[in-house]
Amino acid sequence: MVQVTERAATKAREVLEQMGAQGAAVRVLVNLKGCNCSRYRMAIDPRVTPEDRVVEVGGVRFVADPEAARHLLGAVIDFLEENGTGGFVIRGPEQAGQGGCGCGAH
Repeated sequence: MVQVTERAATKAREVLEQMGAQGAAVRVLVNLKGCNCSRYRMAIDPRVTPEDRVVEVGGVRFVADPEAARHLLGAVIDFLEENGTGGFVIRGPEQAGQGGCGCGAH
């Protein structure tokens, strides 16, 4: 489904602990754009359905429904930190080597 770096898993575990949601999963959501590019989001989700695709890294479950999982093939979730600020980054397969959407508008 998706690759998750150890750094992202560690940060996700910290966030889940801070939110008091240690047993919850991190749901990865995909919004498709008209130019065939994707926008990714993540949310804390206490429910994992039998249909969900699950990737567990460092004790953290990252889940996606089957349709989202299909669009996450080849994607990587990482956590980047610079100058005291940081955030999760999801790089989709269409961004490989380009740093952005193939249409050039993103």
